[in-house]
Amino acid sequence: YIPRSKVLGWRSGEVVVFENGVTEYKHPVTQAYSKIFYSNCALRGSCYNCPYTDFNRPGDLTIADYWGIEQKRPDLYQKEGVSMILVNSEKGESFLNSMDTITLSKTEKNTIIKEKQPHLFYPVKQPDTYEKFWREYKEKGWSYIIKKYAECEKFSLNHRRVDRIKDIKPLMGSKYVQSNAFTCFDYVLKDIELGKKVLFVGTPCQVAALKKLQDKGKNNLLLVDFVCHGVPSQMLVKEHIRYVESF
Repeated sequence: YIPRSKVLGWRSGEVVVFENGVTEYKHPVTQAYSKIFYSNCALRGSCYNCPYTDFNRPGDLTIADYWGIEQKRPDLYQKEGVSMILVNSEKGESFLNSMDTITLSKTEKNTIIKEKQPHLFYPVKQPDTYEKFWREYKEKGWSYIIKKYAECEKFSLNHRRVDRIKDIKPLMGSKYVQSNAFTCFDYVLKDIELGKKVLFVGTPCQVAALKKLQDKGKNNLLLVDFVCHGVPSQMLVKEHIRYVESF
């Protein structure tokens, strides 16, 4: 489980790699942990009073994602991500100066945007639901918590990506259900950029959406839509699954 994978760039999100090599990207269940993390309910109590949320750092160097760099230094922005390194001591500066295998660009402190790097300025705020969160976790367990605080249902319907013939069987057969294809779109666009040959199969509306997103100069994407009867709402499908499980 990789909670902050960079496989598709800066905003890739969570990735789970199973023993058989199958990769799930941004699956609702894998995202549950991150949703709870960013709710700020699950942090240690000391984090809400952290003394290290300013520029007086304990380390010789401080590293972070350079969120907001595109606003202050668009010339340095890369969609794959830009790292920030704060030099806090002579030792840190000497170490950086000795590095000849990475590309460094010097920026000024005023390129750091407070709203993008809030925890260089103040600690995270303890949410009003903090005590309730921990009480409910102790009383009702994790499965209850992820459904309530991460809005995560066990079953969610998503497009799936495979890169081996032996993994294609689960994709076969009719699936007249509304599915979330947008995370799959990220994979498609990245694979196209890497020069891989990509086959995408979806409803006509999904194919049309992807067609608008693709780089028209690339010729390695084959789009396949099907004659569609229409798709029901995911809400109804989930309701049916719950109904079946109740027996």
